[in-house]
Amino acid sequence: MLESFIALLIRNRWPALIALLIVTGIIGSQAVKVGIDNSVDIWFVDGDPALESYKRFQDTFGNDEVVAVAVVDDQGIWRAETLNKLHQLTADLEKVEGVKRVFSVSNARLIESDGVNLDIHAAMGGPVDAAGTEKLKAAVESDPVLNDRFVTGDDKVALLFAQMAANEDIDAVRPGILERVNTVLDGSGLKHHVAGIGVIFNALNLISQREGAIFMVGAFLLIFALLWPLFRNLAAVLASIGAVACALIMTRGIYGFTGHDENMVTMTLPVLVLILGIADCIHIFRYRAARPDEDAAKVLAAITQPCLFTTLTTMVGFAALATSRMAVVRDLGIFASVGIGLAFISSVIMAAFVMGRPSFKLKRPPEADEGAAGRLLAWTGRFSVANKEAVLGVTCLVILLAGYGVSKVEVDTYSLGFLAADHEVRLDSDHMESAVGPFTPLEILVRGDSTEALSAQPAILRGIHAFQKALVDDPQVRNVFSLADITARLHQVNSDDPATAPFEVPDNEAMVAEHVETYRSDPEGQTLQLADAELRTARITASVPVLSAKGYRDLIERTMGLAKEHLPDNVTVEPSGYLPLYVKMMDYVVESQVFSFGIAFVVVFLLIGLLFRSVRMTALAVLPNVLPVFVTLGVMGVAGVNLDVATVTITSIIIGIVVDDTIHYLHRFRDELRNADGDFIVASDATAIGCGRAIGATTTIFSLGFLILAFASVKSIVYFGLLTSLAMVVALVGDLLILPAVLVALKPRL
Repeated sequence: MLESFIALLIRNRWPALIALLIVTGIIGSQAVKVGIDNSVDIWFVDGDPALESYKRFQDTFGNDEVVAVAVVDDQGIWRAETLNKLHQLTADLEKVEGVKRVFSVSNARLIESDGVNLDIHAAMGGPVDAAGTEKLKAAVESDPVLNDRFVTGDDKVALLFAQMAANEDIDAVRPGILERVNTVLDGSGLKHHVAGIGVIFNALNLISQREGAIFMVGAFLLIFALLWPLFRNLAAVLASIGAVACALIMTRGIYGFTGHDENMVTMTLPVLVLILGIADCIHIFRYRAARPDEDAAKVLAAITQPCLFTTLTTMVGFAALATSRMAVVRDLGIFASVGIGLAFISSVIMAAFVMGRPSFKLKRPPEADEGAAGRLLAWTGRFSVANKEAVLGVTCLVILLAGYGVSKVEVDTYSLGFLAADHEVRLDSDHMESAVGPFTPLEILVRGDSTEALSAQPAILRGIHAFQKALVDDPQVRNVFSLADITARLHQVNSDDPATAPFEVPDNEAMVAEHVETYRSDPEGQTLQLADAELRTARITASVPVLSAKGYRDLIERTMGLAKEHLPDNVTVEPSGYLPLYVKMMDYVVESQVFSFGIAFVVVFLLIGLLFRSVRMTALAVLPNVLPVFVTLGVMGVAGVNLDVATVTITSIIIGIVVDDTIHYLHRFRDELRNADGDFIVASDATAIGCGRAIGATTTIFSLGFLILAFASVKSIVYFGLLTSLAMVVALVGDLLILPAVLVALKPRL
């Protein structure tokens, strides 16, 4: 049946080719819709409780994406010239489209009293002179709320925080906002550094956009460079490149049509489709070269069957990632699987087109004793068989050693660490932290158990204030700010002697209500930033370092422990904002790794069983294909490479890829065993020569193709490329050394 279909395809090769190109053009036209998105949403699925909590936070308090700016003046910030520039800079930044508001020492709200009247006003109402500078400095430093909040680093650094306006399509507008912000900063005449979560996202977006295209071009050039010496036939090379090009264009079109954007993980998708998709053409044309006189339809049909199953196993390896709750991992799995499937279809159509031409001829592969490669393959097969006990013993030892490395693998994600150490964004962030200390916001929400406003519950505000005092003692926390600070400052200023009065929340409901209402009456006040509209939920913001997900988890756990100690029992405390989502990624990384690999492992080997209709063949395929996974994870553990949002896909992808050559080997071995009348040693020698070259060629292309990713700017992508390339080499050793030893040692009935 398959041979009849292939024969029909060859007879109608021109219509089939034209149809393929038309479909490619129609579907590929949707590729223009693909944008760039590295925002937090891509790591989660809709409806995720952690993501929904984050969205509720944004609905209540606005976008928590803040651009942190450190203005540095080695002569000191408290100079009239510098302060006036800061005042102008604050005003200019507030005019930037996409910026909701800016917080700095210029517009910070000072709470003062002359003994009779209470005055809440901006720290700088306009330009200041030397006398005004001294007065401002004294006022800010005497205010517990403002002291060391906006001016720090031995008074040589001023902090500004530009809050972005809420926008559902923030990833699309962020580059423009940051460009305008940087234009204003560059024109201010002030030395500055810029950092923040959005700044990191933007840097990753730019890398994804730039390097995705570079890697795609590099993969095409690599494929051409490796295929030409392999085939020495322009038609075969062009057909192979055309097949993967059509698959890539269609995959990209489907990606855009379904509303997906590229990110730092799916930027590897073109390389995956190109490099893995070319394998079918290699096996097809190598198989044809060895049988130049046989009917083209018969030859193509014979090799199409194992190619179909290797395609299915690779697709399964990727499709297993669809079980992940991380949208970015799920998308990579789904669309890589689609791309590999399309590459198989395109390869068969392209192969039928060129093989159907009577003039199409390929150079016959060298005989066993021809060339260094042939002699090496022959030696490999004989060595494996002659030393089968030693080969299997060393294999078991390697797995045990790799198991030690696997036990050392840590799950962690460090977004800033994705960038190279000399990347401008990373340098700016490091400079800011060294100059001013932590600046990244950790948000904590506190809710009472009644419908009363917090202004009517002084015990809660007093608990918040006590919690803040304990939290700021943590070495990783620079300062903490909340409605309790405002209440305490108003109470202090309203006392008979503000200079000596304690900075604390009064234990008096009427006084607390009065203070809160006073602050709410300030038209420029920050009440809506510090509590919800009904004053039932208080927001506490702590300045913490840029950490990895594991670091934030430890910090949040300590923070929640302090909250339990100091807050009343009738409140609910919840870490909120972006950082808890960042921590949640660790759970998803582990979950994705375990479930996706488990599913890939089971389904891949079920497919092998279906192909060979043999439990023995399936069992034989396990050892040489588990080895690359163990070795890769072992190397990760020993080298200190974390399992993160980029490397989480690695085991499922490896198992789906490496099993392909095993299938081709076993398929050929079974045929050679029949030809050798059941002589396993003869069959092993013939198989090593018969399909060893094709396996070696695909491994070379896979390994070098993945090594392209080693030139990425994102560290995890570099590790992904290096480790996957290593796995391909280990898999080759498994197929050419370990698998023959297993077959000859066990002599299963095939």
